[in-house]
Amino acid sequence: MKYLLILGMTVLSAFGGYFLKKASGTTKNFWKLLLNKDLWIGGILYVTSTVFTIMLLQIVEYSVAVPLGSMTYVWSLFIAKFMLDEKIPPRRIAGVCLIVAGVVMTAIAG
Repeated sequence: MKYLLILGMTVLSAFGGYFLKKASGTTKNFWKLLLNKDLWIGGILYVTSTVFTIMLLQIVEYSVAVPLGSMTYVWSLFIAKFMLDEKIPPRRIAGVCLIVAGVVMTAIAG
């Protein structure tokens, strides 16, 4: 259950950001933006991710749960590369690898 919550909270958060990115390029008009479906999808994904985070905090320590949320950066990197066609420089890949190493160390220690 714990691992499903971690996966859920991080993947949903990454896709929430993806949909907000999609919404950001549609209009500069505040009222039209409020009606944008991508804005709503992104918001719903973020709220759902937050609920998963709360559920995870009920079963693991705060000092473990919050660092595990950093896995969102990993999923965001893949989304940026494969769905937004962004160029990912080697230093960013190295940084995300360091994040993964930190997450693994936190999970093992926790």
